[in-house]
Amino acid sequence: MPLHHSLQWAPTSHVGRWSVALAAGAVAGVALSVVGFAAGVLESASGFSDNWLLTGFGLAILATAAASAGTGGMAMVARHDRSLTVLLATILGTCALALVLNEVLQGL
Repeated sequence: MPLHHSLQWAPTSHVGRWSVALAAGAVAGVALSVVGFAAGVLESASGFSDNWLLTGFGLAILATAAASAGTGGMAMVARHDRSLTVLLATILGTCALALVLNEVLQGL
């Protein structure tokens, strides 16, 4: 019995492909927000209702990160998708989710 299973690079399930796409969206959203703050396009707000564009952008990142982590977990557990991109997407989705939740909790 082998000690490890062979890992593939590409997702092997439909749910795994969704996880990778959602993680890419979450990471792109975080990167765009960092660039927006650095360029001065986005301004920090003191509350959630001060800047609805920033609140909506944060909620979109939160939703895609949570969906990426959820679909990645489902792909690995239910669909037995053990590809490296699904594992990476699940980790990145969880990290982006933790980052956004941290920002929300600091703002309360």
